[in-house]
Amino acid sequence: MLLWIVVAAGVGIAICLQGATNGVLGARIGIAATVAVSLAIALGGALAVWYWSPRAPERTQPIAWWMWLGGLYGLCILAGAAFVFPRLGVAPTTALVVAAQLLTSLWLDHTGWFGERVAVSPARLLGAALLLGGALLVLWPRLRA
Repeated sequence: MLLWIVVAAGVGIAICLQGATNGVLGARIGIAATVAVSLAIALGGALAVWYWSPRAPERTQPIAWWMWLGGLYGLCILAGAAFVFPRLGVAPTTALVVAAQLLTSLWLDHTGWFGERVAVSPARLLGAALLLGGALLVLWPRLRA
């Protein structure tokens, strides 16, 4: 369990650093070029991982159309972050992204769309409300301006 917590924290750090660095690069070379460069690097890494990974077993279940949307979401994340990070700042953008992730994940857990169904409870709603409140407090200087 500790390993997964550390990996999740590392993902959070990478998301924050990716948005911040892409925002700075986007200001220098443009958002479209930044997205293209970042996705080209990601594609190269993904192809290397795919090439050297063991082959997946033959699929026995059909693949629904929506299962292919991960790349589109990745493009939205990358382009959106490159656009928003320099405009709102690293901390406010990260706070809003994390709050949106938490609210979406609560809904996905509650519906059981991607796995085990975990009902929304008062404690989980309180945690989401506290995180959303924290995001608003981090964003407050921008909201006041």
